[in-house]
Order: sequence, then structure tokens, then C-alpha cells
Amino acid sequence: MDRTWSRQELAEHWSLGFEELARIESKSEALRLGFAAQLKFCQLAGRFPASAAEIPDAAGCHLGDQLVRPVVELFDYDWSGRNGQRTHRRITDWSK
Repeated sequence: MDRTWSRQELAEHWSLGFEELARIESKSEALRLGFAAQLKFCQLAGRFPASAAEIPDAAGCHLGDQLVRPVVELFDYDWSGRNGQRTHRRITDWSK
């Protein structure tokens, strides 16, 4: 997903809707940004990201601004561990 994102594209593809925000806000603060990044990436790419490196910088900042979370949290998120796998299941179940 290496590309330059315009503000309009960020708003269209990486903005969180009310229902998404409600689900994300039920997560612990430390997990919110990673959950949001996995959700939006999956919606766009049809798969889950393997690491923070797959999340475009502009998209990570855009999500962080919406959740009032520092983008550095993406690099601390457990992408392939227990929390990451739990997030995959929740997003998959939610999308059904």
C-alpha cells in the first residue's frame, strides 16, 4: 500500500465511522490504534497487515488523530501475537 494519500483519500478510506469508533472505544487505550489500523487496512486490502510497516504513515497519523493516540503506538502493538490474533477474530466476526 505504498502510495501518497491525499487528505480527501485519507478521509474517505481511513476515517472511522460512528459504529467503528464505538467498538474501538470499548478496547483498552493501548490497543485502540492497532485495532483501528487493522480494521481499516483489512477493509482496503482484504487482508490483515503483518506489521506497522504496512500502515501508510499518513494513515497512521490520521487514525491517531481521530483516536487521540500517538502514532508510535502502532510500533508497540502486538501484530502477530495474542492481541493481534484476537483483533483478527473480532474484525472477522464483526464483518459477517
